[in-house]
Amino acid sequence: MNINLSNFFLVGFFFYLIFFISKEIKFFNKILVDKEFKKPQGFHNSPIVRSGGFLIFLTTIFLFILLERTNAEITLLYLVSINFFLGFFDDTKILSNPKLRFLIFLIANLFLIILFNIKINKFDFILFDYLNDNYFLFSIFLSLCAIFFVINGANLIDGFNGLLAIHAIIILTILYYLANKFNLYHILNILFYILIILAFFLILNFPKAKLFLGDGGAYYIGAVISYFTILIAREANEISPFFFAILIYYIFLEVIFSVFRKIYEKKDPFHPDSKHLHMLIYYLIEKKFNKNKRNYMTSIFVNIFYLISIIPSLFFYKNSVICQFYFLFLILLYLTSYIILRVKN
Repeated sequence: MNINLSNFFLVGFFFYLIFFISKEIKFFNKILVDKEFKKPQGFHNSPIVRSGGFLIFLTTIFLFILLERTNAEITLLYLVSINFFLGFFDDTKILSNPKLRFLIFLIANLFLIILFNIKINKFDFILFDYLNDNYFLFSIFLSLCAIFFVINGANLIDGFNGLLAIHAIIILTILYYLANKFNLYHILNILFYILIILAFFLILNFPKAKLFLGDGGAYYIGAVISYFTILIAREANEISPFFFAILIYYIFLEVIFSVFRKIYEKKDPFHPDSKHLHMLIYYLIEKKFNKNKRNYMTSIFVNIFYLISIIPSLFFYKNSVICQFYFLFLILLYLTSYIILRVKN
């Protein structure tokens, strides 16, 4: 794939063309429209279509048709496609049962991990490295967990205008910088174009939403983040594996902490609630901003908090010991912030 100005404009033209065409299609307006005006993170007063993920996915397919592809990019396409459709089928209510969707998710991604050898090579953690090197099923299990937590974390934090898109752009920009620094040229181009596609989407989603990602879009973004994180971690051996844990710590903790919290509160882990960290931040600032601002201001606050928290790690991303301690610090920071906000709310 070659990055050039004509391709940039072609991508943008295709994305917005599909957006305007989809607005006239009854399927999107009837099946994918969001009419939940009373949900906590909703401030829109008119129905908004959740076809953002569909547009992003179609634009990605357009890129793969238009441009030359590498093996890494073909692997990405399969991973993204399966997970996008899982989310899209939930958007369309074809697959609305969360437990069935969870089972299909596990089987489909397990198949991809084995087929394309999407595995993490090292952890710089003695026990995990020993098990990873000596037990094939354990290495597959760890890769599956990484993909699961990132994809479901992406879906969990989606809801406020720009929250997930901005978060993904921050992570993928850092991954792009690392891929360029360590000469991983075979993935630079596709990373660049995905960042551009997300930027085109963000224009329609932030600050006031004309388009939502939907579960399909959230699953797409989670698949992209998880794949490039694993790929770069595997190929750039000088970078501490714990640096990548730092990079995805927020979406990782939102899922795993939510599961244990709901079990402790005797709630169904598959059932959504409004007690996540980003929701608590929304409740904290809702009295300080009017209804037209509090939604996107939550996204700004959350992503500023995230960006400030990970910036120090960029100065010691090769030092595994420091990265390990800093990762533990971020876990404590998240838990402390959550407890304080929960008490205030």
